[in-house]
Amino acid sequence: MDKTKKFDFFPSHSTKRFKLFHHKYLTRTPKKKNLKTNSDFLLLYLYFGVLFVFTIYTIAQSHKQPALEIFIKVVGSLIQISGLTLFLTITHHSVLQKIFQTSYEHSLWLHKKAGKFSIMLNMLFTLLNVIQYLTSKPTTDSALGNSNVRSFARLISVIVTSVLIFVLARGLKMRKKIYETFYYSHIFSTLVYIPISALSHELKPFLFTVAFGFLVWLIDLLYRVFLFYTKKQGKIVGIQSQKIFNNKKFNQKAISTVEGNSKSKSKNKKKNKSKKINENKNKSTIENNSITKNDHYVPETKVLTIEVDNFQYEPMQWIRLCIPAISKYQMHPITICSPPKFADKKTGKVRFDVLIKNLGDWSKSVVDCPDKLLLDKPVKIEGPLGTSSLSVLDYRYLVLIGGGCGVGPILSLMFTLMELRKSNFGEKLIKIKFFWMVKDFQSLELFQDQLKPVSEQFKKYDIQCYVTRQNKEDFENEYTIPDFVRFGRPNFSHILTETAEDAQKQKINKIGVFACGPVRLIKQIQNDCLDSSNSQIRLDFSREVTKF
Repeated sequence: MDKTKKFDFFPSHSTKRFKLFHHKYLTRTPKKKNLKTNSDFLLLYLYFGVLFVFTIYTIAQSHKQPALEIFIKVVGSLIQISGLTLFLTITHHSVLQKIFQTSYEHSLWLHKKAGKFSIMLNMLFTLLNVIQYLTSKPTTDSALGNSNVRSFARLISVIVTSVLIFVLARGLKMRKKIYETFYYSHIFSTLVYIPISALSHELKPFLFTVAFGFLVWLIDLLYRVFLFYTKKQGKIVGIQSQKIFNNKKFNQKAISTVEGNSKSKSKNKKKNKSKKINENKNKSTIENNSITKNDHYVPETKVLTIEVDNFQYEPMQWIRLCIPAISKYQMHPITICSPPKFADKKTGKVRFDVLIKNLGDWSKSVVDCPDKLLLDKPVKIEGPLGTSSLSVLDYRYLVLIGGGCGVGPILSLMFTLMELRKSNFGEKLIKIKFFWMVKDFQSLELFQDQLKPVSEQFKKYDIQCYVTRQNKEDFENEYTIPDFVRFGRPNFSHILTETAEDAQKQKINKIGVFACGPVRLIKQIQNDCLDSSNSQIRLDFSREVTKF
């Protein structure tokens, strides 16, 4: 058997798909850094193009009416088109995804943009209707419609708009902390929006826009419900927990409180009490890092090993996971953090790992749940989903960056590259740099056994793990700190500049940078890639944002 085909985790069709979104030479000129791919450009331009066409059409149809009435009709038509866009972009099996060769995650990005714009339009529409209601004279002419129904609809639209404004202001925090509340309130507001939209707008445009989009979304929802009961069944066969000291977590909050209070004081008070504040900081730092027998552990992260029949996936892909022992119907996006593996010849089953961090209500329930209550429990899986924007096979020099729980897909990619080291691609590789930033030292225990032999045995791998909120001196007596562990924050501007210089010495003109982590980290690395690129070398950047 040809060894080069044994680890062909990147088939030709997926490589072509990766190249479709390949970033061209990066310069400082492009400023639209929030847009992910060319498909996002096309979808966004299509959305605003349709809005522009409907604006012109509405003005042409009602040009003889008063200016305020024309303005109201224009805004109303834009709301209807936005409603259609919202429903089409939230469907999991949308025609738009097939036409533009994009994924559900990217269409969800447009859904958020269209949602914010739709809320602004609803606010404007409500304001214009209130102005019209206050300035118009009452009439009993039946040809003008039922004024009582219209007034009631406008009153309800004010209430719905107020709710939408609240969702806009608090939606991100709700989605992170109480996702289930956010999800069901989102559906409830949609069900309220449909009849109000029917009462507030003309019937025919409503049927061809909002009602049609709602029908498409409803069919997709019923199809996903059907798939839910026919999904791949697996079970949890292994659990590994990362835990931190309870008193550390408490004292870290105390430090931030001292810093926050010191900033709010006047300059005179700062000068008089600076010594006391510094002493308090030093004391709290010592308490924060001291380990005593009375400390007890609190789980923060879990790695679940799942066993499934005939499951094939690629690096940096993710799944939607349902654990009935936690919640029977909730599906949550979880990243695969292990390399692709072949099915067992006897059982036909595949095992892979997923990383779950305590970030919300569902993940907190998973992390806090005792291991014995999860072990051997069934799970339901949808996927694999998603893919990287760039092809790893196009590069001889790679930089892999993971922040916090965003290290999952990066680890999957790195461990896959380890499997490929004996193939033709592995021989072409010159250097792989891996960076992982964590808040506490205990987080490294999850993958320390896998990372340590890699850093010691393979010269091509430069592994650096950074602990950002603790000091090295506090762990030297209690732990054996590996050579690849550093304390502090990495300077990626300096690191990427040195990487570019090193690649140029080895006559390499492009470097692949793959990053996954918080939005702030991703933006920083993207800017550093732009700054480090020049006419002789470019840093191609691919990102995955942990914002579920």
